[in-house]
Amino acid sequence: MKIINKTMKNKGRTITVTHYVPVEPKASIQILHGMAEHKDRYKEFLTYLTLNNIHCVVHNHRGHGSDEKKSNLGHFDSFEDLIDDAMVVYRSMPRDLPRFALGHSMGSIILRRLLIEDLYDGAIIVGTGSKLSFKDALATNFLKVLAKVIPKTRSTLINKLAFFGYDSNFKGNHKNRWLSKEDSNVISYNEDPHAGQKMSVKALSEILSNIRQVDSSKVIRQYKNIPYLLIGGNDDPFSHFARDYEIIRYRLKRLSDHVDVILEPNARHEVLFEENRGAVFSKIVNWVYLHGKK
Repeated sequence: MKIINKTMKNKGRTITVTHYVPVEPKASIQILHGMAEHKDRYKEFLTYLTLNNIHCVVHNHRGHGSDEKKSNLGHFDSFEDLIDDAMVVYRSMPRDLPRFALGHSMGSIILRRLLIEDLYDGAIIVGTGSKLSFKDALATNFLKVLAKVIPKTRSTLINKLAFFGYDSNFKGNHKNRWLSKEDSNVISYNEDPHAGQKMSVKALSEILSNIRQVDSSKVIRQYKNIPYLLIGGNDDPFSHFARDYEIIRYRLKRLSDHVDVILEPNARHEVLFEENRGAVFSKIVNWVYLHGKK
């Protein structure tokens, strides 16, 4: 196993792309991380995949990670830039292997935008959400207006409102406890200098707008007939406690012959970091093996 860093460029930005290279690769997978985190948090997961002969490719989104200026953490001007960056990174994937993508949370929204393109042999959608409420729609419209006036402002109040009181669903004292039932994971996230940063008004506006966009029939009807795997925690408030997966599964089954759903009991938003993550990793590997045969 080798870990190799390469640089690519897009729209004036240098992207550091990390490749986890197995000795005898059977498939490749592009990882798209979530909001207010970074690629290095996935090292355990990526190492597991690589040791199981899956070539992994991962990068930090704009406004995220150690390769971003501190003053720019939490901000990006356009969701389209995140999608374009992911497309550039996709081109670095090995061409002689089946190609998959896994997107978590905000990364799942990026992936759901990318699925209108004919890129992947299968898609793994993790920690996603669907069907924003009327309250969410009002927040989206409010942020659109505000983003024109104070786009780079990182407001504590607005960031709290954007998460709609998710922490209040769970007992405890740690902030961001909605992410995981494991205190150690939440503490690690809170202490990470490149995680949990406040997002700018513009970035939040772009994210909420794109959640609405990927839910539209206009987008979904362009998806390809490839295998889809939906993974989430039953206790994830972002997915309305797993209800959204049934909605998405129903819509995907209208266009795909293979749609699988894995809902982990007692798991919250970061299902790849919970206590039972080893079992989740194994299920992902088996699914990739099953659908990666060419």
